[in-house]
Amino acid sequence: MESGEDLVESNGAIVDTQQASSSSKWFTTLLDWRPHPRLQSVLSRVFLPLFTYATLQLISLSLVTTSPTTYHSTSPVVILLFLGLGMGELFDTVKLPPLLGMLVTGLLLRNVDFFTSGGEWLGLDVDVTHIAPQISTLLRQIALVVILIRAGLGLDPAALLRLKGVVIRLAFCPCLAEAVTVAVASHFVLGFPWLWGLILGFVLAAVSPAVVVPCLLSLRERGYGLAKGIPTIVIAASSVDDILAISAFGLVLGLNFAASPNFWELILQGPLELGAGLGFGIFWGSLLGSIFSNKDSPGENSALVTRTLLTLSGGITALLAFQKFHLPGSGPLGCLVATFVAAIFWRRKGVLGDTSSLNQVFSLLWYVFQPLLFGLIGTEIELRKLEPAVAMLGTLVLLIGLIVRVGVTYLTVANADLNVKERLFVALAWIPKATVQAAIGPLALDMARSSPNPDPDQEELGLKVLTIAVLVILLTAPFGSMAITLLGPKLLTSSGDKENAVRKKMMGDVESNGTDDTTNNKNGDETNGQHKRNS
Repeated sequence: MESGEDLVESNGAIVDTQQASSSSKWFTTLLDWRPHPRLQSVLSRVFLPLFTYATLQLISLSLVTTSPTTYHSTSPVVILLFLGLGMGELFDTVKLPPLLGMLVTGLLLRNVDFFTSGGEWLGLDVDVTHIAPQISTLLRQIALVVILIRAGLGLDPAALLRLKGVVIRLAFCPCLAEAVTVAVASHFVLGFPWLWGLILGFVLAAVSPAVVVPCLLSLRERGYGLAKGIPTIVIAASSVDDILAISAFGLVLGLNFAASPNFWELILQGPLELGAGLGFGIFWGSLLGSIFSNKDSPGENSALVTRTLLTLSGGITALLAFQKFHLPGSGPLGCLVATFVAAIFWRRKGVLGDTSSLNQVFSLLWYVFQPLLFGLIGTEIELRKLEPAVAMLGTLVLLIGLIVRVGVTYLTVANADLNVKERLFVALAWIPKATVQAAIGPLALDMARSSPNPDPDQEELGLKVLTIAVLVILLTAPFGSMAITLLGPKLLTSSGDKENAVRKKMMGDVESNGTDDTTNNKNGDETNGQHKRNS
């Protein structure tokens, strides 16, 4: 007979189970709910103009300090775009990352006298120094939003749940280890303050999906690493790695440029930015995913256009608005979380897939903004003003960070049922840096320049961070790309190789059985002949 306490515990367990079941049922109902088309149409007419107006208003405020003459500097941007696209295709032809060619384009335009001395080509102004800093910053911020949206759409919740242990360890351990190592090294080697060291650490710590993912997809198409899910592990972890690096960078950046020197406000700045970003992301993503989730009728694309514009304008609004409220880390985090949450709803309702139109739209936007992002980064670096000591010491700092990163990555996947060669491949695949460094590398310099009371020391530190970010792209993007492409077939096992081995073994068994049968038949024939002769 059960005691009273046992009955109470049993009833409590039943109540907890019922509450969990009720919560799960409520969440499933929300995921599956589809609004009436008329309701979606009405809400689209409310939210779309509202966010479009907010986005344009924030953009105009970010350009308010631009003098009228700088608005005539559009032709260098156009030149940069098309030359960057062409150089990217050229580098892609010789099996190098296209983004590297785009970065080199910006460097050439900034450091060749013809493009910096008021030169003209076919009547067009090609002087990249005529590009207003505010316009350059705005274009880079929009490119960052596009990157974050693509990352959010590409995150697979099922893969994260299935491989969560390996993915989380691979995303967190190398990133944090490299960031802390770079912070310590830059403090003692370059004399950086600790917060600036952490800013540099998280700028350098993010791996580049723009380099890693295409190379891994190429290996996956040929069957390399499929048996143990290595491409899935690395691709999934690369997105989480970027989320961690961008979020931590934003929090440290906010602490460094906090408007108030109050100690407790500085301490609460990080949690405040984290909470604001998560809160906005969950709210806006749930709204996008639950309401704007109907499929287009054949021959129509109004729902797709609405989802695209609201996702993009919501991301830009979040990034610019949180900066106005002195919460710079909340914008990138909110944009990423909102897209990830909305994508969960859209996948559930069948309006989002790997080849969906929404993914294709943002792939096209990235095709346009990628050369602008990397090209504008290149135009920030004047090689003639680059101090050799900064370049050498910066290279030393990033090499120290990379050595620690490779070692920690190798140890992190030691318990992931991978052999020595496969662990080495994952460690090498975790080297390339490009996209995130180009997106967030200039932000510290931008904030130092836009401060109400600009500090030359802060601007100098921001320029050093940007310089080292460019160096890490130039060094790791081509090396990492070639390491994955060339060493992948040598370090990974192809599923085709295994199939061929099994097929050969089966053929060998068949041939062996056939030989045995032939021998047995021959022996049987000889025995029968002997019996006949004896008879």
